[in-house]
Amino acid sequence: MKIAQGSVEACTATVTWDEIVWVVRKIFGFELSVEEGKKFLAFPNLKLLGVKKAQFSKRRKLWKNIQSSLGMQFTLQ
Repeated sequence: MKIAQGSVEACTATVTWDEIVWVVRKIFGFELSVEEGKKFLAFPNLKLLGVKKAQFSKRRKLWKNIQSSLGMQFTLQ
């Protein structure tokens, strides 16, 4: 809560995003993993170290293409 409010500075390695998405995908499925990944990237006042957020956006779009080729549809924004 303090991070989201900006009263505490926080940062994490970009691999955190990958770990979150991987675990959610394994347990709850692909579509939810995409949504939770987007939520993580939008978390207020959390700095990601090592990779630009735009690179994650490209990766999510790649996942969408893979899922589409497998016949699974969902919306990525």
